[in-house]
Amino acid sequence: MLDDLKVRKRIIFLFLTFIFLLLVLEVRLYAIMVIKSDFAKEAMDEQTYRSIVYYDGFELKGDIYDANMRKLTNNGIEYKAIILPSAVIKHITSNNSTFENLLRLICDYDKLDYYDMLTKISKEAAGYDQAVVVGINDRIKDEIESSNITGIYVKSGIKKFADDIGASILSNFLSNRMNGEYIKYDDSIDMKIFNSLARHVKKIYKVPLDGRGMLMPGMEPIDETVEESVGGPVGNVMLTLDYNIQKAAEDALHEKSDKNCAATVMDIRNGEVLAMATKDENGWERNMVTYVNDNSAYNPGSLFKIIVLAAALEKNKVGLETSFFCSGVDSETGIHCFNTSGHGMIGLEDAFANSCNVYFINLARKVGPKAIMDMAQKFGFGKKALNFSKESAGMVYRKSEDIEYDIGNIAIGQKDIMVTPLQVCSMISSIANNGMRNKPYILKRIFGDDGTVYEKHADESKSIISPETSEIIQKLMTEVVKRGTGQKASLYCGSAGKTGTTQRGIEYADGNYEHEDSWFAGYLPLNHPKYAISVYVEDAESKSSTAQEIFKSIGEKMLLFDNLSETPNANYN
Repeated sequence: MLDDLKVRKRIIFLFLTFIFLLLVLEVRLYAIMVIKSDFAKEAMDEQTYRSIVYYDGFELKGDIYDANMRKLTNNGIEYKAIILPSAVIKHITSNNSTFENLLRLICDYDKLDYYDMLTKISKEAAGYDQAVVVGINDRIKDEIESSNITGIYVKSGIKKFADDIGASILSNFLSNRMNGEYIKYDDSIDMKIFNSLARHVKKIYKVPLDGRGMLMPGMEPIDETVEESVGGPVGNVMLTLDYNIQKAAEDALHEKSDKNCAATVMDIRNGEVLAMATKDENGWERNMVTYVNDNSAYNPGSLFKIIVLAAALEKNKVGLETSFFCSGVDSETGIHCFNTSGHGMIGLEDAFANSCNVYFINLARKVGPKAIMDMAQKFGFGKKALNFSKESAGMVYRKSEDIEYDIGNIAIGQKDIMVTPLQVCSMISSIANNGMRNKPYILKRIFGDDGTVYEKHADESKSIISPETSEIIQKLMTEVVKRGTGQKASLYCGSAGKTGTTQRGIEYADGNYEHEDSWFAGYLPLNHPKYAISVYVEDAESKSSTAQEIFKSIGEKMLLFDNLSETPNANYN
């Protein structure tokens, strides 16, 4: 009996002890789950998530807008691959062909050398395991996620630039900055835009991994900014670019040429750059409008006859009645006219319409090389048009003494006369604006989210030639399109312009060159000029015809959203 009582007491004691422990456990769980939930989550995260430190370059904190407040940046989703160097070394050492193929795919997409990438990764792994971050597309993202490979993870984020327009422009004056290149030009326009928009960021990417280093299903990675460079107030940038006109120019380049080419559109009335479109054979990478092959530029060819003529008219060295004899070649320089049989005795109007080289060489002799070079500089040749850091200034002869002995090449815009498509567009704009040059610009204003304007463009304009001189050149440019070398550039609203063909590289025995490039530059509508357009095409198979077709295509597309004229012009074909 006594033994039964002892057993009963022990059972009650154990039961009460169990109830007590259960209550303690419940209180503890309540404290963890409710009172200290954040602490519990943090502790769990520390065990589940791996923190990967990486530098994300520069992040756009402000936005870029076109002239009509259409957003051009921070638009859409983009993907990046975050690669852990230590994992790469492990996979490469173990000859993991799946990982190697994946890494090669990433390198091909980013136009990176596979072995250079391995060298970069090895350097990172030798020091500390800082992730290497590269851009990828949807296809590579799917390949990474389906490969189930450790050490390489996909991160999504906001795309910096819009897909459909202006990649060559936006990426050239921002991406180079973001990649740490060309920082030394502190006074450049792209540095000003960059400083307003971007901040350098260091991030931690927390990836949920299991014990094998595999992504845990159902758990999302966490992206945190841990450090950000401090600058002035973050602003938004409004450019002068017009989305519709930029799109029209880019589409025209793609539709009309499979060569490297560029087009620029300016507002004649105020100097605003409305479009800067380029296309190269490898995609939208090279800005041919201003940067042009690392600070080189292009020969303007016969477009430079506009400068020769302007100098001659301002010096009263020529009139519409002035004639020269063209035998097909200039005897002193040996330079041929494109009409090798010659034009005979030819006057200014016909010489300009048919781009007679011999006439303009004789005219250049009358004017003198110094007056021609001075006129070129008045039109902005030899100086950066927009002051981008990598922008080419072009060239108007390296040595002043050389111009005395090279009048033939000066007259037809060859040799040491080099220009950019934007400079040419500005020249046409000044002619169409009755001799008044509005300095081209692309940055309209910088403003805060609350509407505060931090900086606004101030117009710069001055008269560089008389209205009478510009009127004569306008008339002659009209004849070029009406009956001369530029007839394929004729538009319903009326247009005027000038053709140009330039030669580069080796001259063959038959007189042809290794490269022959094509220009057309003009304005529209004819009676009330509003837009200036310049087009340049490398290795144009049909010489100036391709550039004219691009000019016409841009003009026709612009007519769809800008009613430039209600009645057809007389020069329309």
